[in-house]
Amino acid sequence: MTDIHKEPDYFKIPDDLLKQKPELKHLAGELSRAYAAGDKLVTEQALQVMGQALWQGKITPPQDKIRPVIIASDKAEIQALPWECLYHPDYKFLARELGFTLSRCLPSIKTESNLTTGPLRVLLFSSLPDDVSRLDVEEEQAQVLIALNEWVQQGWVELEVLDDGRYQTLVDKLQERQYHLVFLSGHGQYHSEQKYGIFYFEDWQGKAEPVADNELAKAFIGRGVQCVVLSACESAKATTGLAQALVQQGITHVVGMRESILDKAGIVFAKRFCAMIGRKERVDIAVQAARRAILTEVKDTVTLRDLSQDMKPSAELSQSQWCLPLLFSQDLTAPLLNWDFTPQPVNVEYKLRNIWEGIPGFATERFIGRRSELRELGSRFVHGSQNQLLITGPGGQGKTALATRLAQRLEHDGYTVVTYVAKSENSWKSFILKLITKVLKVEFREEFKQNREFCETPEQEAEVLLDLLLRQTQGKVLFFFDNLESIQDKNTRELTKSILKIWLTEITRLSSAKLLLTSRYRLPGWEGERHHALKKANFLDFTYYLQRQNLILDHDSKRLYQDLNGNFRGVIFFLTAQAKNPEFKQSLSLRQAQQDLYVDMAIAALFELLSEEEQQLLARLPAYQSPVPLAGIKALQLAGIKALQPQAKIQNLLDYSLLEVQLDFVLNTEVYQVSSLVKDWLQPTISQEDYAEAARYQKQLFFTEKKTMSQALNVHQALLLAEEVEEARRFALDIIVPSFDMAGLYHDILTDWLPDILQTTDKKLKGRALNYAGQIYFKIGNYDTALSYLEQSLLIIREIGDKQGEGTTLNNISQIYDAKGDYDTALSYLEQSLLIRREIGDKQGESVTLNNISSINQARGNYDLALEYSLKD
Repeated sequence: MTDIHKEPDYFKIPDDLLKQKPELKHLAGELSRAYAAGDKLVTEQALQVMGQALWQGKITPPQDKIRPVIIASDKAEIQALPWECLYHPDYKFLARELGFTLSRCLPSIKTESNLTTGPLRVLLFSSLPDDVSRLDVEEEQAQVLIALNEWVQQGWVELEVLDDGRYQTLVDKLQERQYHLVFLSGHGQYHSEQKYGIFYFEDWQGKAEPVADNELAKAFIGRGVQCVVLSACESAKATTGLAQALVQQGITHVVGMRESILDKAGIVFAKRFCAMIGRKERVDIAVQAARRAILTEVKDTVTLRDLSQDMKPSAELSQSQWCLPLLFSQDLTAPLLNWDFTPQPVNVEYKLRNIWEGIPGFATERFIGRRSELRELGSRFVHGSQNQLLITGPGGQGKTALATRLAQRLEHDGYTVVTYVAKSENSWKSFILKLITKVLKVEFREEFKQNREFCETPEQEAEVLLDLLLRQTQGKVLFFFDNLESIQDKNTRELTKSILKIWLTEITRLSSAKLLLTSRYRLPGWEGERHHALKKANFLDFTYYLQRQNLILDHDSKRLYQDLNGNFRGVIFFLTAQAKNPEFKQSLSLRQAQQDLYVDMAIAALFELLSEEEQQLLARLPAYQSPVPLAGIKALQLAGIKALQPQAKIQNLLDYSLLEVQLDFVLNTEVYQVSSLVKDWLQPTISQEDYAEAARYQKQLFFTEKKTMSQALNVHQALLLAEEVEEARRFALDIIVPSFDMAGLYHDILTDWLPDILQTTDKKLKGRALNYAGQIYFKIGNYDTALSYLEQSLLIIREIGDKQGEGTTLNNISQIYDAKGDYDTALSYLEQSLLIRREIGDKQGESVTLNNISSINQARGNYDLALEYSLKD
């Protein structure tokens, strides 16, 4: 361990520092804005200028030991300064120099370190909501695992990695077990006006759920955590940021980020910090070394953002972030635990190398995303009482990867994992031989040999072997059978290998053993919670996979996602086509990849297995462009299908992975959709009757059950496909445009919606659209254009005799003249509007006009008249 001076240097900071040096606030603000820009390189010179401005007084030379330097202050404005840039005339940047450590403390906060003995228990908690920018949490997890692996194997460290990013999960974990070191990785934000920090957790739907700093800090009260590392941007900003909220709750050591930090810098920091902690170094020593690592090692680390851009700028930007990690420590001498214990080495017999033999891509591919499914299946299958699970989905969708991730979690919890991959080269006899010789311990192996001769049937032999495995593992054994579609009858979906059927039957009878299966097709009898139909990867995870393949597209990655239906194997086919024919345009390679996926998924063969009614159902469902519930499918009134229970037909399509299903959280029911790949293979010819029926249902769904913007857009698209163009324009002006208006999306309204609506032949609709265009241009301050549209609207409205519309338009025109200061003209239009609105009995409109007349008179100083009109209003 590193030799450190017992007495630290407390950097003397006067309370009126900012009065003495008012330039500090300006320099700190400039530095903060440079980091916030994200694409601007913060130079060493800029950091030196900041550090020299902060420097005052003197420090004790380090000599032959490390000298800790502590910034001690309870003043918010003092702690808001970037002290990690502190620059000494001789020793340069103290926060990264070998002879020093630099940390902060809040002198008024006292903490107690109630140390427990080891091993060091580390919790790596990450949050990756689907609706925020993606972080490279997989790489960070991998680097932490690498850094701590040696000490985990030796028994000095226990590491737990969670794939469930909900706040309640963190609370539950902290209550279940005492951790010494907790990593919180995700998105953080500081609200400067209200002066509080937040951390974005995942909600039960996988969306971002903000939790304020004081609420997050409560989760750690009384839990015995000694150190928290916040790998979140802006996690330490200002006094009421996340880091300081945790310090105030009594956490001895808290590491946070002063500004938004790039993935590359954050990952290097986490890896080196963990490596130093594993060597039993103090937290300040670990932070100091990790800062230096950002400066010296970051160029050798590749993250997802690097793969789609020039490496050099990314490395330079990251290297300049060495000063962003800061440490609040109330007691630098406090260790994370009592290291005086005898470690128990992890039993590595029959570990990864043998357990995962035959699982495709395990050794080379890093698991990607699928947070919601990991959350759901983790709570049910890994940590819950459910013992059997079948995962189905098309080839290349990620079944094996997800199942492997779940198996790894069980292995981490002490389960022995036994795998079998159903391929022609993997015989069942070889599997049994490996089970006996490599999994069973010697004493159980001998017992099996003795009992085997008395077994008269395969069932009895399986029963004996399973009993021995349960006794050896104390019931903690997982059987993972992969790729079962290769031994399934395509008509019945039954397994064709009788011995495997026997084993499945025997395993399912056991009360403690777990069974995990993967196949493209659902096995008969496996339904309900025992069956999980794999969803396609979301767009962010798919994009991350593209970047990991170092794939730079010459067209929108969204198109690739849609055309390949989020299929990872399709990306490999795409890359293969490009490699074979470099001269191909990427569009041709994409088409080749689709063709390869058709073959890989055996769509043609599966289609032939369907009944005529099922084929008809599959061919007509693309009338819907978005997922719909069962009622939507019934609404198509398919000939011969309705009477034959469409649910049964749908289930058969699901069983063959030809149809996709997901839960609609608004409707709280399952919704169905033909995948883009299957739809592309079908090349269906949808009748206008089906499109019209689909549009009617989508509209009904919007007005009765799902009044959301996404459903409104579905209605509009459905109406266009049904060639009900005028109805689509009317719906857009009634529903979509007002919603965009409320959201302030004026540019979208003017460029994407109103130009088409104005092509209408319906004069009343056109008059309304012109009026709306005038109002939008008025809101953005383009008065002349607004007036032109409103005058056009007024001509049409008068032509068709729409008195209510005329009164409204006259009122709207008046507001333009009012804004220009032409009060006489404004009053003229308002008086015309008032006459019409009184004539037709439009009380609400009359009130609006009277209020506008009152406002103009008040602006002109005619207060009595203004009051008179106000009273009339």
